[in-house]
Amino acid sequence: MADLMGLGRATVHRYCVNGKIRCMKINRRIFIRRQDIDALFDEAGPYQVTPKPRPPITEYYTLQEIMDKYDYSQDTIYKMVRTKQIPKTVRQGKTIYSKKHIDRHFARKAADPEISEWYSVEEIRQQYELSLSAVDSLTSENAVPRKKEKGKTYYSRRHVDEIMQSRRPDPEIKEWYSMNDITALYKLDPGYVSNLIYKHPIHKTRRGNKGYYSKEHFDALMREKFSAPEYYTTDEATDRFGISRDALYQYIKRYGLPTLREGRYVKISKPHLDKLFENRIIR
Repeated sequence: MADLMGLGRATVHRYCVNGKIRCMKINRRIFIRRQDIDALFDEAGPYQVTPKPRPPITEYYTLQEIMDKYDYSQDTIYKMVRTKQIPKTVRQGKTIYSKKHIDRHFARKAADPEISEWYSVEEIRQQYELSLSAVDSLTSENAVPRKKEKGKTYYSRRHVDEIMQSRRPDPEIKEWYSMNDITALYKLDPGYVSNLIYKHPIHKTRRGNKGYYSKEHFDALMREKFSAPEYYTTDEATDRFGISRDALYQYIKRYGLPTLREGRYVKISKPHLDKLFENRIIR
């Protein structure tokens, strides 16, 4: 029975004691017929949920009282009570709103009382030379504490300053690349450059709404990632591996060795040629 109905043994035992289920006790064991279990469903009445009574709402705000207390515009409050489904009623021709629900909603939006200094969006933009979208990203991604006053949003000065301080570049870095500088110099796609910068610890800074990247660190990354290939001249290769010029050209053609032409001279990839002859005795 317990396994069949997904009940605990104590629950089944209580049903038997209360007479909800017919059962028989033999040698300290309880037996229940399957047909008696089925009978529970055959005789079941319609399922009903008894709602818990809610305490009546006795205290209300008028619209003007909400505006005066929380310093929000009429349109903002109308939108809030509609989207949050604040209980309301009409008394003497005026719509009034549940005081408990209004207070609970604004309590969640209340600013931290320990924060005493705030930036407006305009002040953040002027202080740190950020675009409007950059301010929005900064405050949203870092969950900067905020408050609203008379329809304007303000952000914690301390939190914004701490975030921006952590983003300040190393003062010893004097030379910077813009994204345009990098793409023009290295002939790289901007998306590829962004991915490189994301994956490697390149120092960066912002000026207005543009990002700049440490010239020293980006150049070092490019030298590491795209080191200049090494080549043998024809004379160096024939001398090192003890082969004729014709034999060298045959190896180049047979194994598809990378070459570089400088004027009328041909150079052969050093790592490819070294690998080809690594098992040979070199004089």
